[in-house]
Amino acid sequence: MNRNHFPRVGTLLLAGTLSLSTLPAQAADYTDLSPSHWAYTQMTRAVDLGIINGVGGNQIAPARTLSWGEFLTMAARTFAPDAYQQALEEGAAWDLAGYSAAAEAGLLRAEDGLRVTPGSLGGGITREDAAVLLYRALSQETQEQYAAQAQRLSGSDLFTDFDQMDQVHQAAVCALSDLGISNGKPDGSFGRADQIQRCDGTVLLMRTLEVVDRQREGETMTIVLQAVDSESGQALFSRRHVVEVGSSLYGLREDAPQYYVFEGFGAVTTVTSACTTYY
Repeated sequence: MNRNHFPRVGTLLLAGTLSLSTLPAQAADYTDLSPSHWAYTQMTRAVDLGIINGVGGNQIAPARTLSWGEFLTMAARTFAPDAYQQALEEGAAWDLAGYSAAAEAGLLRAEDGLRVTPGSLGGGITREDAAVLLYRALSQETQEQYAAQAQRLSGSDLFTDFDQMDQVHQAAVCALSDLGISNGKPDGSFGRADQIQRCDGTVLLMRTLEVVDRQREGETMTIVLQAVDSESGQALFSRRHVVEVGSSLYGLREDAPQYYVFEGFGAVTTVTSACTTYY
C-alpha cells in the first residue's frame, strides 16, 4: 500500500461536516496560493494526492525555483511510490529517497546524461531535464514513438532551440509538446536551459499523470478508503476496493455505513494510478 499519499478525496464524517485535522493541509490552507493563481487547480490536486507539500509557515512557495531534489521526490511519489516509501523506511532523507526511487523506476537513467548527483539535489532543474524525467514516465511504446519522430524534426519544425538539444532531450520535448504537457516560450524557443518554478513543475507533473492515467485507463488496482473522525483523529472504518484506473470515486459511498454523513469530494474525484489510499 502506498502510505505516502493521503488525499482528501472524500470524507465520511460522524455528526456533521468537519475538516480532517489529521491529514495534510489543503491547498486552500496555503496563504500564498490563491484560487486566482494560474496553477491553482493542478497544485490543489497535487496537494490532495500528497505529491507536493508546503515549505512551512502555511506557504507552498509556487514561485520558488524548483530543485532537483524536490522534482525527483514529486516524480517518485507519483510514479514510483513504493520505491520511494521503501527508501524512506531505510533511512534515506526525503530528497535522496526521491533520487534513488526515480533511478530504480527508470525515470532517472545514467544513459540520459542528466547532470545530477546525490550531492547536487539542491540545484535548480531546467525545463529540458524535467522533460526527460516526465518522458520516462510514459509507456515504452510512447517513448519509442517520439524518439523516432524527433529524429525527423529540426528546430524550425518545433522550437528554435531544438537543435541545441541531444537526442534524448529532443525526444522528450517532442513528446511533451505533442501530448499537450508542455508548451514553448513566446519567443518560439522551448526555453531549454530555463529553471522552472514549483508551480511550473507541479503543472507539468500533473499533466503527465493525466496522460499516464489515460494510457492505463481500465487497469485494475486495489485501493483503500479510510474514514476518519476529524474531532478525535480516530479511524472510523476502512474498506478495500478493486477498481479501475479512471473510474469515479463517488460509487465508493455506497459501501459506507449509512449513519455517516458524506461531505463531498475535493480535487480528486477519479481513481488515479498515483494513489492507493484515499481519506
